Amino acid sequence: MKYEIVKERVVEYLKHNGSANISELVKALNCGRQTIYDVVSELEQEGRVTSELYRGKRIVKLVEGIPVYVTVLMILSVFSVIWLVISAYYEIFFVKLDSGVVVLIGNPLPLIITSIITGFWLAVFVLKPEDLEYIAYRLKRASRNKRQF
Repeated sequence: MKYEIVKERVVEYLKHNGSANISELVKALNCGRQTIYDVVSELEQEGRVTSELYRGKRIVKLVEGIPVYVTVLMILSVFSVIWLVISAYYEIFFVKLDSGVVVLIGNPLPLIITSIITGFWLAVFVLKPEDLEYIAYRLKRASRNKRQF
């Protein structure tokens, strides 16, 4: 595979996955380890990616942008919470029975979807915490830059 093609595939992979270690890139792109090291080194010199050691592995991240999967999760989270709030306001009723049990009557779908999305956020938190740390760092840096003006 040509060197320039490998560079663009690394960038695309990072756009969709947020971050990756060297072994992931080797497997995903079916390239040699040294080729990936060379590509990452060149992309770092160009200022397109950064890499750092995290728990004993070299993690490569794009310099700009939030990973696509995190953006999708944020959008879905906002819509599901809005749907949950609206449906709670219009459709859900709490009924207290004589036995003291509170029963939820209404459409459970918004609650189920919100629970599933929360599960995805937990999976990201457990499996890819470096992405969330990087996003928090970028948001903090962006808020500091706005305060300077």
